[in-house]
Amino acid sequence: MQRNATLSPLCQRLQPPAVNDSDHRSAIRAFTRAQWAALAAAPLAVVAMTWYPGGTGLEHNTTGYRLTQNFLSDLGMTVAYNGQSNRIGASLFVLCMIGLVLGFGGAMRWFIRLYSHTQASRNLAIGAGLVGLLVCLSFVGVALTPENAAMRLHVQFTLFAFRAFPVACMLLLLAACKSGAATPRVLIAWSVATVCLTAYVVFLSVGPAPNTPNGLTACVMAQKAVVIAIAAALTYVCHETAQTLNIA
Repeated sequence: MQRNATLSPLCQRLQPPAVNDSDHRSAIRAFTRAQWAALAAAPLAVVAMTWYPGGTGLEHNTTGYRLTQNFLSDLGMTVAYNGQSNRIGASLFVLCMIGLVLGFGGAMRWFIRLYSHTQASRNLAIGAGLVGLLVCLSFVGVALTPENAAMRLHVQFTLFAFRAFPVACMLLLLAACKSGAATPRVLIAWSVATVCLTAYVVFLSVGPAPNTPNGLTACVMAQKAVVIAIAAALTYVCHETAQTLNIA
């Protein structure tokens, strides 16, 4: 593949150090896979919701999945709150989580390379990669510890993942700024992700506890809102970066 010798400065900076044609195509494929992982996660989650037998943390005798009373993690229970088997729904939940981890985790490697244009940005990008690895491992832990079998461990994985996630996004935002290897729209998307995750961490600390109907609704809806916002922001970052690399 022949490159245009008159690439824009941004496109030139988007070439990883010592990049070759194979790496160039691999980066685009990685960002594309991340987008497909996010797009596949939505229908998988919806199907898992339809399979969920019923029950919430407060009311074990309800029927079906309640959008305002059931956490997303409830989908991963092998036995639902109402005592019925949920193995199919739990399998879909695990597939969804692992797909997202592999998709966005694979994209992380290329964000590190693309944002390593200067020594300062390289240090920030590597730091983001290390924190991002911990986030990915934590979400794998979330997927593999169903609430009905290991509630305490599941909650610990969940809280750590969401508290570390904004740090990874902030470091990637700073690395992107210092490297100059990101479009303004990508910088906005990283900023949105950082702000949303930080706001959610604050909510986890000072928001209502899920031990009342209103408190449970607030916690459930906050979780769904941040998950949708982050999935959309990361998918857009991958899309925009892949498009810019295609131009190069």
